Formats: sequence, C-alpha cells, structure tokens
Amino acid sequence: MKKLFYLCIFLLLSTSTLAINSPIKLTVLQSPTKNILFEVKEAKKPIVKFSHVIHNEIRCNECHHKIIVGDTTVKGCDECHNTTSEINLKSALHKNCKTCHKEMKKDNKKTGPITCRGCHKK
Repeated sequence: MKKLFYLCIFLLLSTSTLAINSPIKLTVLQSPTKNILFEVKEAKKPIVKFSHVIHNEIRCNECHHKIIVGDTTVKGCDECHNTTSEINLKSALHKNCKTCHKEMKKDNKKTGPITCRGCHKK
C-alpha cells in the first residue's frame, strides 16, 4: 500500500512539473495561432503585434508567470498588469520582452527586436 501511495505522489509531482516546465507542445495548453495586439492606452508609440507562433519554443510560464497547475485557462498580460497593479502593462512588457531578447542576443541566438521601432512598427 505504501508503494502505491508513493507512486501516486511521484506521478502527481512529475506531471505538475511537466506542465510548467515543458515547451508549449501540451494538448492542455495549446499556443494560440493568432497575433495579439498589445495596446497600452497611454502609449505614444504604435501598437505592438505579438506572435505566439514565433514564440512557441518558449515555456508558457516564461511570460504567463502565474500559471496554476491543472488550470487550462491562461490570463492575458493586461489581466494582472493594469493601471492598479504594481507593474503596469507597459513596464511588464518592456521588462519581460526586452530582457529575454537581450539575453538571447548575448548568447548569439536568433532573437526579436530590442529597439523601440523594432516592436512599435507604423
């Protein structure tokens, strides 16, 4: 009976870890295929078009850092990062996206834009 209990605990923990740490290839959390338009109301620059397809090798929790294991709904950035939050949407996007792109560039990997006009295209 103890063996069965430990096996169940092991399977539960390994599955939970897999759901968080695996690339977006899970049937539960499929990467959206449509582009997302990031529009910050007080922004003076053009809207940013974000493609989940281009970013499908990145784990969900790299951007959606408040994923709950077992929950198949994923909140959009603006649901947590809004005008009343500690880090607003503009700051969160700049910090997360630019930091990741800069790290990839430093590691000589193909990456996305780092400059303003690279993301904010007219």
